[in-house]
Amino acid sequence: MVFRDKIGNMRIAKSNNDEIMVTVMVTFYNQKKYVFESLSAIFNQKTNFRYEVICGDDGSNDGTYEELLAWKEKYSNMCTVLQMPRDAEKKYEPIVRVSNNRYNMLKNAKGKYVIFIDGDDYFTDFYKLQKQVDLLEEHPECVACGHPVSVVWEDDLQKTGEMCHIADEPVIITKKIYWAYLWIHADALLFRNIFLDKEDKINKDFFDDNLIACYFIKYGDMIYIPDKMVAYRQITNSSWNKRNEFEKALVNIWMYSESKKVVPEMRLQCFVRCYFAWQWFYKNRKNMIEFEYTGDFEKYDNIVKDSYKYSSSNIFYKIWYEIKYFIPIHFGKVINKSAKIKERYYKKLII
Repeated sequence: MVFRDKIGNMRIAKSNNDEIMVTVMVTFYNQKKYVFESLSAIFNQKTNFRYEVICGDDGSNDGTYEELLAWKEKYSNMCTVLQMPRDAEKKYEPIVRVSNNRYNMLKNAKGKYVIFIDGDDYFTDFYKLQKQVDLLEEHPECVACGHPVSVVWEDDLQKTGEMCHIADEPVIITKKIYWAYLWIHADALLFRNIFLDKEDKINKDFFDDNLIACYFIKYGDMIYIPDKMVAYRQITNSSWNKRNEFEKALVNIWMYSESKKVVPEMRLQCFVRCYFAWQWFYKNRKNMIEFEYTGDFEKYDNIVKDSYKYSSSNIFYKIWYEIKYFIPIHFGKVINKSAKIKERYYKKLII
């Protein structure tokens, strides 16, 4: 229900005393120096409802876990700390580890709404959760509410800026338009927790930023508000920024393959979203041998395997390859033109 008192110009959604309205899930790995800033901003949220915080530690060895336990002791009625085991001698794929961590937290979430945030990022608005809950309470047809984020480069403050700006006013975006053309960082997205009463079919090894949204927007549209309410910390040598162009394209093709399984009814939108990864493999088909890859191809779309075979194959294979991929790859001009009119499909929101 909507409570008609106001904080500023904001309507307040009020829950039953025993109901947990929001679960905030925070992933940590060797981020002890960020724990205070991150959790302070979460526990200082101003709300008219109960919320819980789940901290998922990925086997830290720098004291992060112990720091989290201290916060759990301080907020024993709100805070849960989970830890994943980690073998110090084993090399892990970061995406798989953080996906396992997020999935584990989601399985333990009791909130009607859920939000994920990385341990080195932090909320910048005391009313972030309240604003997003209010809007989703008033719009049951929507399953997510997002906003732009402030970008903070820890090692180069001159790069600091904004990302994920979509519109200057609140709007509702259809799930197909969002999934084809837009991106909002997971830190900024509050989701209706549809998995409270649905059996999930989540791939716990690939539950990363983009795919998190994919699993939820399958069930509804998205609200966008222009308020910046999260700081997203960027670090030059982060696990993503250390990847080369080949590795990033490979991850995005993996996302394409997985998203088709999650939202098969939006197969075209999946392709549009991942088009530039397809284009990368097509453009580099003649020199793929320069990019060393020792894994299997099963989890990727066929364009990865087909492109690897291109340079060493005969003329008949190359003709077959061009016939198969020429039209999809050159569909890019249509994609670019259609992206320019996407704003026509936004529905203005009066709040």
